[in-house]
Formats: sequence, structure tokens, C-alpha cells
Amino acid sequence: MPKVPAGHAVIEAAVTEGVTDIFSLLGHANLAIIDGFYGREDVRYIGVRHEQAGALMADGYARASGLPGVFISTCGPGTTNVVTAAAAALVAQSPLVIVGGGTPEEYAFRNAFQEFDLVSLLKPVTKFAGRLTITERIPEMMRHIFRVATSGKKGPVFLELPEDKTAAGSTAEVDNMLPSSYRLVDPRPEGDSASIQAAAATLKGAKRPVLLAGGGVVWGEGSEAAVELADLLGAALVTSYARNDALPNDHPRFLGALGRAGAAEAVEAVQNADVLLALGTRLAHMTGFFDHRYINPETRIVQVEIDANEIGRNYPVEVGILGDARAVAARLLETLRQQVEEGDRNADWQKTATDLSARRRVRLATEAQNDSMPVKPQRVYGEMRKVMPPDAIYTVDAGAVSAMAYDRLHFTEPKTFFSPLYIGSLGVGLPIAMGAKVARPDKAVVSINGDGGFLFNSQELQTAIEYGINVVAVIMNNNSWGGEKNIQNALFEGRQVGADISNPRYDKYAEVFGAKGFYAEHPDQIADALQEALSCGKPAIVEIPVDPTELGGDVKM
Repeated sequence: MPKVPAGHAVIEAAVTEGVTDIFSLLGHANLAIIDGFYGREDVRYIGVRHEQAGALMADGYARASGLPGVFISTCGPGTTNVVTAAAAALVAQSPLVIVGGGTPEEYAFRNAFQEFDLVSLLKPVTKFAGRLTITERIPEMMRHIFRVATSGKKGPVFLELPEDKTAAGSTAEVDNMLPSSYRLVDPRPEGDSASIQAAAATLKGAKRPVLLAGGGVVWGEGSEAAVELADLLGAALVTSYARNDALPNDHPRFLGALGRAGAAEAVEAVQNADVLLALGTRLAHMTGFFDHRYINPETRIVQVEIDANEIGRNYPVEVGILGDARAVAARLLETLRQQVEEGDRNADWQKTATDLSARRRVRLATEAQNDSMPVKPQRVYGEMRKVMPPDAIYTVDAGAVSAMAYDRLHFTEPKTFFSPLYIGSLGVGLPIAMGAKVARPDKAVVSINGDGGFLFNSQELQTAIEYGINVVAVIMNNNSWGGEKNIQNALFEGRQVGADISNPRYDKYAEVFGAKGFYAEHPDQIADALQEALSCGKPAIVEIPVDPTELGGDVKM
């Protein structure tokens, strides 16, 4: 087997996994790894301006491509900075691989320069965190962390490599194994036969079925099978919180997302369901709130999950199936087709669902015609639906105006909608969009932000310029921390502290970096600004001043 410089073995392992772009920021402890990019054309180094943003870009790359996303950090603050990004990947089930340079082994436990217990820091927000001190084992450990990141419920991993173990002169043997030789490349557990039969019996007897699709449908590429199953059952189609791209939104019985900032029509259908097929979803906090405001206690639940710990965790189930969403849906289809006749089932319920879907479309179309000033955020989303390509990728940051996206964007295919999910972190929208654009450069990629959160990682506009990552950042500016202002108004008798903020003109801010800036303060300017931004051939910002009184809905969490 050929020997390579030890640090280069990290790059070799990523290339073997099919990774085409790796994100990093130079530091003294990772230079021996970064040296592995020199002279290579099969993988690109993308240097970022902050480690949090770089790891978020790798997360976005993973979410959009389905491949592992890789970020190479350095010791000390170079890795402490990635904790939030790792947590974001954990809740998104995203296979983020973080390899960090560490302080030399000879300095261990002596409070050396930039020495921290990085493994203990990363353990709570990763599937695996470890420090390797044997140079010869680097290829083996790289295979291991890719295996962990991509198996079962995907997630982030962290491997620390002390600087002296990858230093000049150290070597490791690489064998360039195919991934299929050291891990299950496409595991598809399809559920046990008894559970499949029990679930089929429950679904066969349903009169008001709802199929609720979650992240497992997206990661498992199960949208087509889910729709076929819903059509066979005559079910209404709903997605879990922030998983709006799990199902084609143009289906006549698609009702939007359940949960906070979701669709009222989806809530109505779920409240009236007699059977809920929870396909690839935990039925977690922001989807159901752990109570019965949306999910009726009388509703029988069939839950399909890749993680056994999540089945029945938040709501009791009639049937639980441990398996991959697509594989289980396909097996349920096969079983049900042997038991039920093809044709319209539950015609009255289908009409109810179709009417609810039409009602939702009318509601969105009506608010999209609002010409009031200042511009309503709802109008901004209406203009996006009007001009954006149907297969566009959207990322949303946390915040009040961004949260309105969960009921107002339109998706035709999976892996096109990325949000903070349960971490609720500000500043993730732009870097995740950049990673998604790197993974899928043929797609239009738009990041939706509030004015406050955008500045968390706005320095990465320079990275976008340097590497030609032509994303469009839409900033709805209400000069406030809108979500918190809404809570202060509702729960603190309007006593506002720190809620109002000031900002630069973001279109001018873009120009400082060499990006394009657009400013749309009237409703009839928004569509033109968006189209120009998409076609300008550069990273771009579209700033839209919006009504500061539109701060979202129910503050109850």
C-alpha cells in the first residue's frame, strides 16, 4: 500500500467518499493536512473567514448533496468556534465530518498554547468525538468517522489529530478502499414483517388518513414512495416542521407544514385524522409541541423511524416500525396493494383535503397582493413564489420574518429547503446556502434572513466572492430583533429592552465586498430585484425594508 504524508491521508479519505469540496481556515495545527490539497484537481479547498461559518457551509454541502460535508479546523478557538455548527448538523441529521488539528501530544495536560479538551467539548453535539495519537491509524479512523457520520440517523463527528502526529516527515499507508468495503453505503432497513402487517391493517381501515412526512423522507429519498402510498390510501399530505420539501407541494392534497409557523390547513387536517402515518419523523417539539393542540389523542399513529429511541417517545403509537422511510413505504405499498383495490378511497376525505389545499392557495395568493407600505413580509414571499425557479434551493435563518417561510415557499423536489430546525440559531442562513451552492452549482440558491441575524456571518460574502459562490441573500429589514420583540410585547406588557436595532444599508454593504446590492422598498420592485440578483453572475444581496409590526404569530413554545 502506498505511503503518503500523514496529514494528506485526511484528504485522501474524503476524496474516496466522493467529496469534491472541503472547507477550512488555516491554522498552525492543520497545515500538514491542508498541504494535501497542493497540486490536486479532484478536490477543491475553500478557505473561509470564520470556523463557525465554514462548518455550516460543510453542513449545507451535506444537506444539498447527500454526501458527507467536511470541515478542517485548527486547535483551540479554531475548533471551539465550530460547536454551534456541529449542534446544527446534529439536529438536521447532517453527516458533517470535522477534523481538527490539535496541540502536540508532548504538551498534553500542560495548559499549552491553545490547548483545550476539545473532545469533551464536542461530545454532546456529535455522534462521535475522539483524539487519535497514533499516526499509522489515521486512514482507519477516517474510515470510522465517515462510517459513523453516514450510518443510521446521520450526524456530525469530530476527530482531533495532534499537530505532531501529522507533522512533516510522518507518513501513513493509504489503501484507497471503496466506501462499500468499510461501511454500508445505502442501508435500507425495511421494518419487520409483523409491524408491516399491523401497520397495513391500521392504514387499510383508515377513513381520514394523513401522511406526515419528516426528515427521514428527505434523507431517505422517499418522496415518491410516500406520495404513492398517500394516493393509495386517499390521504392528506402534510410535512413536519421545516421539512416542507419532503413532499411535492403541487400535489392536490398537499396542505403545508405542521407546527409553529406552519399552515392552518395542515393543522385542521391532522386534528381530524383518524390515522396518522408519521413517516420518517420524530413528531418532535416544533411539530407537535408535545401536547394535543394539533394531534388528537384519539388519532391512531403509525410511526416509522430509523432511530428506535424516537418511536413512541412523544406520542403513543398504534404501530411503530424501525426502518428507513423509503424502504418501509415501499413495503407498505406492496402489502396494501395485495389487500385493497386500486381506485379512489375515502372520497369524502379526499375532497376535504383538496378543499383545504385550495383554501390555502387562496389564502397565500390573497396576502401576496397586499400593496400596503411598509412592505409586508408575506408579500415578499408571494413575489418569491412568482419569480423563483421551481427547483430553487432556499435556506432560512432563524428569526421572526424568516419563520414565515415555513408556510409560504413552494417546493417541487427534496433537499431544497434548509433551516436551523431545532437549534434555532441565527446566522446559519448564508453559510448553509453557500455550502448548498457549492454542492449544486446548477441551482438557484437563496438565503432568507432578518436584518439582525445576517450580520452573524456576513463576513463570508468575501468567501463567496473569492470562490465564485453566487448565492442571493434576501434581507427583510425591520430594524429589530423581531421574535424577541414579539415576546416582549406579548408577555412583558410591551416593555422593550434592546429589541430595536440599527443596520447599515445592506445593498451598499454588498458592494463593499464586490458583490451586487439591490434595494426594494416598494412591493412592485421586489420581483425585478430578485430576478436581477439571480442573473447578475455574482453573490448578491436584496434588501427589503418590511413592516416592523409583522413579528410572527403565537409566542407560546
